Amino acid sequence: MRMRSYVSFLVILTALFSALVSQAQTLEKFDTMRLENEMTFDVPLEQAEEVWSWLNATFGGGFQSHAANFKTFPEVEEFADTYFDVPEMTLINQGIGVRHRRRFYPNGDIKELIQIKQPHEAVGRGEENEKQTRGEVKFEPRGPTITYRHSEDFLNEELLRIVKKEHLAPLRVRLSDMGVSPDRVRPFIAIEQQRRRVYFRENGNQFLTVTLDFAKTQKLWVKAKFVQLDIEIGEIAFTLADDAKREKLLAIQGDIFGMIKSRFPDIKRNQVPKVVQMVNVVRNQGMWSYLTVRYGWSLPLALSLATLCGVLLFRRRSSNANLQDARDVA
Repeated sequence: MRMRSYVSFLVILTALFSALVSQAQTLEKFDTMRLENEMTFDVPLEQAEEVWSWLNATFGGGFQSHAANFKTFPEVEEFADTYFDVPEMTLINQGIGVRHRRRFYPNGDIKELIQIKQPHEAVGRGEENEKQTRGEVKFEPRGPTITYRHSEDFLNEELLRIVKKEHLAPLRVRLSDMGVSPDRVRPFIAIEQQRRRVYFRENGNQFLTVTLDFAKTQKLWVKAKFVQLDIEIGEIAFTLADDAKREKLLAIQGDIFGMIKSRFPDIKRNQVPKVVQMVNVVRNQGMWSYLTVRYGWSLPLALSLATLCGVLLFRRRSSNANLQDARDVA
């Protein structure tokens, strides 16, 4: 009898220990700062298809650079990102993106992730490299949260409710360290993307991607879109690489940049984060569009109510003035 109790106790203890180890490994995987390095460019909408055709033809059949022999393959991917901030736009003003990302697969599967992307101290060469090196921290959602795909539908979720329970405390710490109250963070813009991408792999490991990103958003009647070209050194490759390996990866990235710039000299560098760029595109449509994206239905409803109150007040004053005039005449 005692032996059975002892065995049962060991089984329970082992299960608890395994659960704690699993949770620690999960947090190590997700609540960890990794570095990525990407060069980004604005691509005119009318030139996007030509650029993708050239990228696919030039890099889709393999690539050699600096004694590296990459196997490459193109792929088209669908993403939707919900970005979060406080009303004062504290995160966006710092160039920080806090987002709930969904990737939609052709078979109907949806992969979800919560990410924080922020500026990071330069790792590599010079000022330009500082702009293109960003830190990324990942957290895991509780589970499947969405099946629909329209960007306006993504703005009804609360960040702290969709994150996995054991990731909630470290996410709160990260948000607080960035100067915002976690409980005040709300969704403010959703960006849908079609990413046409060429993957670069060596010895089975992924090192770089060249991506043409078709980004768009819609809120009520406001629509905005742009196309961005990225040459990205993957986060795992860049984070784990020593200084010599990073220099080599940056040199290969530079070679790809030189080829693209030679073929499309009018494409301009723009290291502004994607969410900031989308906000700027909306702003360029006028203040009304920008306020609509920020406040949604609450803005037109508030303005309509204010207008109605103003009309009623004006009519009342006009009525009182006419009544007074009638008395004066009498």
